[in-house]
Amino acid sequence: MQPIYVGKGWGRRAWQHWEKGCAHNQLFQRKLDKIRAAELMPSVTIINTTSEDVALDVERGLIAMYGRINIRTGTLCNLTAGGDGYAVGSLPDEHKRKIADSIRGRVRSDEHRKNLSVALSGKKHTPETIEKLKVLAAAKAADPEFRQRLSSKLKGRALSDDLAEQRRDFLRQMNSSPERRAQVSAQMKARHAARKAAQLKEISDA
Repeated sequence: MQPIYVGKGWGRRAWQHWEKGCAHNQLFQRKLDKIRAAELMPSVTIINTTSEDVALDVERGLIAMYGRINIRTGTLCNLTAGGDGYAVGSLPDEHKRKIADSIRGRVRSDEHRKNLSVALSGKKHTPETIEKLKVLAAAKAADPEFRQRLSSKLKGRALSDDLAEQRRDFLRQMNSSPERRAQVSAQMKARHAARKAAQLKEISDA
């Protein structure tokens, strides 16, 4: 799932290009045609602002952040830098915060997640992106609140037959490696030693 266009408007403006086409931007139109041919729907995110000036700043900021296809800086089909079409400079911290707040914590629908899965299927990440994803994953794994939410979400969840078989194959391959067997052996020895030490301590205390 990639951001493909950023625009400013009101009412049903956000859906107008999908419903009526975008003749003045063939790059965007071709992207919409591909989505329609794949029998998918674009996901539209609305960012409400307090004024037109702020809306223009948000538009320019998002275009600068995601980059444009026509100048090979990103994924957007926008043909200009937004606003009046001039190059964007540094946005005030307040506007950056509003952009971040509007995106943070957004809950994706089942359809959105399906589209995301299809769009990312087979995508290759750069080594730099992989390292960033590792850092983010490690930070999430270390967050007790995130672990609790994930545990509650997965508790009692039934796996499909295909997914269950894939998981069994993965575990069989992982557990058959010499490194994994040595790791499990070391863990079991450590647990046994800890239990034995605890028992000896109980005997000595008695």
